[in-house]
Amino acid sequence: MKTNKKRPKEKHPVHNDLSVWGNLSRLETALSLSFSSSGYALAEFEAYGLKLSRGGTRQVVWPDKYKKLDTLIGNLIRTKPAWGKAVKDYYTSGIAKNKVRMIAAKQRVSKSTFHDRLQHGRDWINDEMKVLH
Repeated sequence: MKTNKKRPKEKHPVHNDLSVWGNLSRLETALSLSFSSSGYALAEFEAYGLKLSRGGTRQVVWPDKYKKLDTLIGNLIRTKPAWGKAVKDYYTSGIAKNKVRMIAAKQRVSKSTFHDRLQHGRDWINDEMKVLH
């Protein structure tokens, strides 16, 4: 007999666990960006008593990685303010429902424009992380 179970729906790339950001999870990234207005606080994770792990291995991420990512986020905000602001707003907002639409409305841009900026920002950081490793 055939079962009518639906296959699990694939997550949209924007909603995944940020594998492109190295080994930081979405929560860790959001916390890091909310510590300071410019996003320069990744290196201070240990000071806040947060234990960060690499994926599911429970190994602590080496500090160099925080500094590199920290610098990259700062550079993105400086060089491409629209992309940097989109990335920062997305990961620091407390909005749970219709996040992209709500933030886009707050920034007075269309949903697709905001989504493009967010994706460009993440791609830029991803490319730079590959260069650094």
